[in-house]
Amino acid sequence: VLFTGNNRDLKKATREGRSELNKFKTTAVNVAGTLAGAYGAATTARAIFDTTKEVERLSSQLAVAMGGMEAGSRKFDQLNRFASDIGANVQEVTRAFVQLRNVGLNPSEDAILSYMNTAGATGKSLEQFVEAVADATMGQFERLNEFGIKAQKEGDKIAIRFRGTTQLVEDNARAIEQYMTALGQNEFGGYIENQLGGVNDALAKFNNQWIESVRTLEKGGLGETIADGINVATDALAGLTEFVDENGDQIIDVGKAIAAVFAARIAGSVGNASLAFVAHMAYQQQVTARYAAMNGMAVTTATR
Repeated sequence: VLFTGNNRDLKKATREGRSELNKFKTTAVNVAGTLAGAYGAATTARAIFDTTKEVERLSSQLAVAMGGMEAGSRKFDQLNRFASDIGANVQEVTRAFVQLRNVGLNPSEDAILSYMNTAGATGKSLEQFVEAVADATMGQFERLNEFGIKAQKEGDKIAIRFRGTTQLVEDNARAIEQYMTALGQNEFGGYIENQLGGVNDALAKFNNQWIESVRTLEKGGLGETIADGINVATDALAGLTEFVDENGDQIIDVGKAIAAVFAARIAGSVGNASLAFVAHMAYQQQVTARYAAMNGMAVTTATR
């Protein structure tokens, strides 16, 4: 580049460059906003789809456990309120309720809250402790070890040891269940209550409201609409499969042709880029030679 001492053109070029840069930034922001909106819509749709599946599954389980759809729906409402009151996700509470009821144990709110205290204080999930209690009432005590609880038969009793204290209880499900409930109330009482008002409590309430909103939509036919859409997609896939089976050879030939055209375009692009680079280098050498001649300088061309 030949510098003459007049920077007017340089300033003009700088202004033009800034203008183009600002246009690019504006375009980038607009594109990013569009993509973010599309991603948000897709994420919301996916969340509704996944939650609808979960709601249908839990509703079916409650219907079986309670002996009917209406009773199951009422229990779902009750469990949602209970879960929100104690800062827990309704999905977790519902699964615990169903599991306890199905094995003939007490699925009361007091029992579930007690089990949540024990599970949370020992770093485990509610589901894990419910499974351990269910196993223990059937004479299988291994899972209790995960919670620091040791239990074994001693004659016609069960000796349960926790934190150095051993207590003998009757060898039946009711007595073992009562011990486990009292453990959560006495040894770990207040654990869940101490979480209220914090982030976990707020997130649980948000989750439960989301579940309730999707349940309302589902009652209005959302689940049927989603199912209809999936059935249409399934039929379309079946039709596509049949078409491919009947026209496989032609599809392969078309695919090969498309691949050949694509490869040719790629090769052409590479070739054009190579030619452009060679032309640029030749032009640069001409400019350098002209500048050197004007200033009486020798020019050395480097080659590789």
